[in-house]
Amino acid sequence: MKRRGLIFFFLLALAFCLNAGLLYAEPNATARYGIRAKRGNIKPDSEEGLAASREFIRSDSTYYVGWMFQGIYQSERAADFLGYKNAIVPLDKALGLIEKDYQKALQVKTADPYAYFNVQQLHMDYSMIAYYLFQAYQNADMNEESYALIRRVQKQDLQKNWMLEPYNMLSWITHRNRFYTSSKYSFLKDDIAANEQLANAYLDSALLHTNKYGKLNGTLFSEFYNEYEKLSVYHYKCILHAYNFQLDSAAHYFSLMEGSTMFPYNNHGTFLAIQARFREAMEEYEVASGNDMGDKRLQEWAYYSSILNIYRGMPLHAAVSMREMIRVAGSTPGFGWYNIALGRACSYEGNLEDSRKYIDRAAGFKEVHIGTTLSQSSYEFAINLLRLVNTTKSIQQVKFENKNWWWQPRSWYHLNARKVEKYAQQYLITNQFAANPERENVIYKLFSTESIVGFDEIWYLIKDFSTNFFIKNLKQN
Repeated sequence: MKRRGLIFFFLLALAFCLNAGLLYAEPNATARYGIRAKRGNIKPDSEEGLAASREFIRSDSTYYVGWMFQGIYQSERAADFLGYKNAIVPLDKALGLIEKDYQKALQVKTADPYAYFNVQQLHMDYSMIAYYLFQAYQNADMNEESYALIRRVQKQDLQKNWMLEPYNMLSWITHRNRFYTSSKYSFLKDDIAANEQLANAYLDSALLHTNKYGKLNGTLFSEFYNEYEKLSVYHYKCILHAYNFQLDSAAHYFSLMEGSTMFPYNNHGTFLAIQARFREAMEEYEVASGNDMGDKRLQEWAYYSSILNIYRGMPLHAAVSMREMIRVAGSTPGFGWYNIALGRACSYEGNLEDSRKYIDRAAGFKEVHIGTTLSQSSYEFAINLLRLVNTTKSIQQVKFENKNWWWQPRSWYHLNARKVEKYAQQYLITNQFAANPERENVIYKLFSTESIVGFDEIWYLIKDFSTNFFIKNLKQN
């Protein structure tokens, strides 16, 4: 009995040490063991998680877990630049602490399930902290910091990237900032074509990384692991090829994803829309709406389906759906885009007063462009173009409502005021248009994955200028 008791005590002590991550090899071992024991049933993004983060930091402020919980909680509740900047502080601290104390464990590469189990939680935590920190940097428009973070994670060379996939994210930030050059961001090339080529090369590197550790991870997780890991790469391949109008290549990668839980119905809908396959695009957007997880970001399917409803001659339906999106989203990211879409729908309904109200509301809202390649310049272009559309329509409205407008002083006053407003808007938007390096891909091509206005709205931009020049360009594209 005594011997059995000693054996039991030894096994218990061994389990204790393993669970504590080599108890006697780390600082504040007892406190950290207690934190690990408590964290298992607590969600970091819950109110309980916030309370736990404070408790963990008090218990051991040099341990990364408390800062990780705090950063995730703040990040999940952030809805503006200030919120995400506040989340950066604890997340960056957590990343530094886990690297400092557990660098050796992060370097483990193995196909041995027991050996990997001992470091798996650390690998998962590291990837999760990096993911939330990257998202916070992106949403605070800190692109250089985003790039430096990805390179920092890339050096760890985790055999499995649980949440942040470095090469995919390198491709993402390159594509998302493709219209800038190295003079603005050090990680870019000097034109759109070169940036797109670089973004695609990063995705090829992502596939190489997947193959590099495919055998190890296949042993640990599943024989189909390698193929599953490639799906996220295919997702970004679809985005790049669709943007560059490489339709066959985009269709190929969409087909590789078909039937998987990761199939991007939203992106596929837009891919169909640029081919003028509007009915099929609407069907894909409908599926995407059912997969909406309530993220605090622009739901592109909602914005683009409102444009397709206008194409269908259903601006009232577009307005109703956008009002519902605004009600649900509140003043979180996407609010500005939905107001632009609602302003457009009201304009096509003939309700110019409401249209102006919603467009002005969008202009006054500080939109945060989360999880989308649509940028602030796209946002401002849509607002300014719709203002021009409304001003042009208001001139026509004065003439329609006053049959003898040509000799009525009041009508002349309103017409001249609107014409002055129109010229000012044209001057503003043409300067913005001329400075847009993407105009070949996004404006001259009437259907583009990055176009954020209806194809007929472009006419209001070009009709008072050299139409022969624009018609020539439109024919070529």
